[in-house]
Amino acid sequence: DDELGKRVVKIMMKLYAKKIWRDNKTINILAEAALGTYHKTVKLACIFFVETTERFDEELDSTEEEFEQEDYMGLIHKVSTKIN
Repeated sequence: DDELGKRVVKIMMKLYAKKIWRDNKTINILAEAALGTYHKTVKLACIFFVETTERFDEELDSTEEEFEQEDYMGLIHKVSTKIN
């Protein structure tokens, strides 16, 4: 049933977002839903993976910026200590 599948996917998405269910089994169930035959369920599961990937990319970009800033500050410190 498409409505039941849709409700299950929504519940799993909320539990994942609240960091309650963050295991491989949850991801595998959502992946199966994305490959299913019910259009609404497939759509929701795909939205979950797109949003999760976008959030991961944003976190990765911000982490890289932090490392770049730290590396830059470390390089300045090394150069200044060698000069003095």
